[in-house]
Amino acid sequence: PVTPVLEDANGVTLVGGTAATFVNGDLCLDGNGNMYALANNGSGGTTQIFIGQPNGNATTLVKKWDLVGQSNLPFTGTVNGVCFDLLGSMYISTDGNPEAGPNNGLYYINQSTVNGAAGTVQASFVHGYSGFTDLGTNVFPTTTLLPVKLGNFSVIKQGTNAIINWTTLTETNANHFEIERSTDGINFITIGIQTATGTTSDSKNYEHTDQLPLSTGIVYYRLKTVDIDTRNSYSKIVPLRINGDVLNNFTVFPNPFTSDLKIQLQSDKEADITIRINNAAGQQEVYRTAFVQKGENIIVLSSEVGKLQPGLYIIEIISKNGKMVQKIIKR
Repeated sequence: PVTPVLEDANGVTLVGGTAATFVNGDLCLDGNGNMYALANNGSGGTTQIFIGQPNGNATTLVKKWDLVGQSNLPFTGTVNGVCFDLLGSMYISTDGNPEAGPNNGLYYINQSTVNGAAGTVQASFVHGYSGFTDLGTNVFPTTTLLPVKLGNFSVIKQGTNAIINWTTLTETNANHFEIERSTDGINFITIGIQTATGTTSDSKNYEHTDQLPLSTGIVYYRLKTVDIDTRNSYSKIVPLRINGDVLNNFTVFPNPFTSDLKIQLQSDKEADITIRINNAAGQQEVYRTAFVQKGENIIVLSSEVGKLQPGLYIIEIISKNGKMVQKIIKR
């Protein structure tokens, strides 16, 4: 049991917003005492997240992110609840779906998406429900949304090496970066560590050279950002084709999906591929083989995904020379 204490009714300073921003919203705290304020912007029509630490009449909340939906359009639903999960990501409740009409329900903010361009963070619709008025949690994770805004993150092949480049748009108490590599897109190892600038509002460029493994197919890279309190966050996963691969890239849509799932992929030549969907525990739920032609292909999964329960899944597209992996959500 905790007795709430009123710090100061008039002592909050806002940076990047005004009192009119807080038409409706909610608060949650992490294990380090940081306060996250989710707020509807009454003047701008967007939803925003502020961060700060209670400090009596010197409390300051700084706007960190504008929320966007699954299509990266502004999130304009009326939010009324926010809480953390065990891993430091967030759930929010809303009175309306910002992109697909008046659907009430629950949205998920994966902390690995907070370092997108333009100070945005993506919210994915995961559960439809009418009647949410608040969210509560007894979880106060120490690994939460990091105050590092990542710009570009790319990998190119140069001879027998991979050149990894990334840019930070801003840094706050950043300690170091860990460069990680995987051969299957799931299990990663650390192949390099680079010291961060620390705290800066200027754009900073970084580069790391990795000697490629002696194999064909695709290798995957991601960036782990660690701050001085050991909190961490991951970038998107970037694939790099070493040689001789058939598939260039693929896209799944819609994501999240409810019934049919379409796979759009590019192939260098005719080939047989395997499509596999695993649940969050790594158990195979869908297995299908397909033949692709040179160029653009679209494969529709209907009955195969209709039996899936709502939740998070991993889809794998496997050819003889490699594997590509992506997360999908069933509503």
